[in-house]
Amino acid sequence: MRVASIRVENFMRYGVMNVALPEAGLVILTGANGAGKSGVLEAVSTAVWGKTVRGTPPWPRLVADDGGRGVVHVKLGLPSGEYAVDRMRKGSHTTLRHGPHGAEWPAYETTTKAQEALARVVPTWDVWRRTCVLTSADSAHFTGATDAERKRLLESMLGLERYDRAHAAVKADLHAARAALQTAETKARVAETQVAERTAALAELEAAAPPVGAPDPSELVTRAEGLTAALAAERKSYDLRHRLRGGAINNELVAHRRLTDAQERLAALESQGACPTCGGRHHVDVARARLQGVVRDLTKLHEAAALHVTELEPLDRARLDKLAADESDAVIDAHMARAAFEAGKGHAERVQKARAGVDSAERGLGLAWDERDGAAHRVAELTAVEGVLSPAGVRGPMLESALEAVQMGANRWLGVLSPAGVRVRLEPYTERAGGGTKDAIALLVDGAGDGHGYRACSAGERRRLDVALLLALAEVARATSGDEPGTLWLDEVFDALDDDGADAVCAAVRELCRDRCVVVITHSPRLADALRTVPGRLVWVMNEGALHDES
Repeated sequence: MRVASIRVENFMRYGVMNVALPEAGLVILTGANGAGKSGVLEAVSTAVWGKTVRGTPPWPRLVADDGGRGVVHVKLGLPSGEYAVDRMRKGSHTTLRHGPHGAEWPAYETTTKAQEALARVVPTWDVWRRTCVLTSADSAHFTGATDAERKRLLESMLGLERYDRAHAAVKADLHAARAALQTAETKARVAETQVAERTAALAELEAAAPPVGAPDPSELVTRAEGLTAALAAERKSYDLRHRLRGGAINNELVAHRRLTDAQERLAALESQGACPTCGGRHHVDVARARLQGVVRDLTKLHEAAALHVTELEPLDRARLDKLAADESDAVIDAHMARAAFEAGKGHAERVQKARAGVDSAERGLGLAWDERDGAAHRVAELTAVEGVLSPAGVRGPMLESALEAVQMGANRWLGVLSPAGVRVRLEPYTERAGGGTKDAIALLVDGAGDGHGYRACSAGERRRLDVALLLALAEVARATSGDEPGTLWLDEVFDALDDDGADAVCAAVRELCRDRCVVVITHSPRLADALRTVPGRLVWVMNEGALHDES
């Protein structure tokens, strides 16, 4: 990110300050300690990201407490063109405006939304801090760190900590996915058991099926009903004939009384020889003829009564009994047929219901299998991703490649800063005292320290190593982030170099500022004088918050 210009009002130690930075070249910003040199760098950090590099509040008391107004305005050179950012503070209220230079400020509802919109056109603060800002506090971070800390620092500068966040998120997702897979497998086992149980129940039901094709009982029922009606009619007829037989017997008894009366009258007349009333004989003949008629009637009545008793009565009874037996058999057959038919019908319904249950269980099993397969695929996918994001995955080769690039870059810069042949070697592991290795970055130094490493080097040698590694790390971090060369801020990085390092610094800075603006902040007059030999340089001297151009 290239900084084109900076304007501040009531910011840190500045009342008003305006500076313009070139696209490429050297800017020397010098002055005594505490003069406010680093405020120029802090103005950029505050305007664009709302925070300082050192992490302290940038607004003076008249702004923060007394209600005065503070403004930080920067103009940036972005790939899309010049872009303006304006941050104003009054009391506890902050206003952020930004947009293409020369265009009307877009309106945002809140400062947070304005910051989110700005984040879409500028790099993150971490990327800018790693690639464009090198401070004296950073100089020994890498070289003075432990081997394990060195590895973490390199991962941070390369932005590999995002893999840690992604790895942690994937591990959490994988844990949840494995739990989901276990649940899905349990559901599948339950579904398999349900299918097996329902299939067995269906088989048992089908094996216990009644004879196939049980006839429709309606004909047998109709026959039984018909026989029942015929039996009722026959019983009615039998009762009628029974009454007739009784009447014939009564008639025979009446005829017997008439016969007795006729016999007694004839006997009386015959004993007298004549009718006692009229004395005639014809009454005897009439009585005899009547007696004969009564005998004939009695004979007929007896024959009729005998026919009912000896012939008709047994026939009627046998017919009635046979019809009753037939009717009973028909009713039983109809009942059994109806029971068989209903049993077959109910069994078919139970079989149909059982088959539907099996089909439902099989569909549920299919869904459970699909869920289990999906969960297993999810687990396999997340396991693969977790392996890629783990320290043993893609980060290993990336870190190894970056380490090789840092080593090459550091040795290239050492060739400029330390022509005495000092070189560094970076190993992606550290040998343990008891044997074996551990996952850490070992820093080995050749040509200085008598083979005892960085800590055995002189102060000047260590500072050259610090700066060389710092510049190499910045180059690798910039390449990793894909950021274009922007304004490079070197805040008192070279101040601790000895006299022999001044010319080397000039050579390094001359190379750095060929395609970018390099701002060297220093309180060392010796270094500032040495840097004045760089062609086209600008020299700004800071004194009590006032900036003077002494180019």
